[in-house]
Amino acid sequence: MSKDNNFTKVCIKEAFIKLISENEYKKISITNITDKAGINRTSFYKFYETKDALLEDIKNRLFETTHYFVEKFDNVKNRKEYINELVNTIYKYKTYIVALRNAKLLNNNELYNTKVTNLLYKKDNSLESYKRISDIGAITGIIIKWMENDFNLEPSIIIEIISKNVYND
Repeated sequence: MSKDNNFTKVCIKEAFIKLISENEYKKISITNITDKAGINRTSFYKFYETKDALLEDIKNRLFETTHYFVEKFDNVKNRKEYINELVNTIYKYKTYIVALRNAKLLNNNELYNTKVTNLLYKKDNSLESYKRISDIGAITGIIIKWMENDFNLEPSIIIEIISKNVYND
């Protein structure tokens, strides 16, 4: 995707998030989105057929991010770097997560949907698999609590909480 196309998509998403923070989803029109983004309707339709498709694109990006970190968990060589990257990446999406959640278009548990659950509970009866489930569950619980509190703590504090409580670092 060209830089111009990527910029346009970012503008559309940012405009939508601003609008969803101020209005009910059903009251937002494509025109509202394009006006706020400073683009024409043709540019919007180049990327999305409907505002529902835009919403799904945003949610899918959040889901893909979550899945990436769960899949990466088994191959982590440096836990501190992993937790740092995880927490800071989620924090990068703070505005999106809070706006969608407040508009009741996303609940925090959706970020850890069936695909993540399947990754967590691979068919493995080893002692290590129990440790893995415990660690991922603890990390997830801390992050969900943080999201529920509208990211009230700085990422560095969440990283420290996870490091101390999950990994005893």
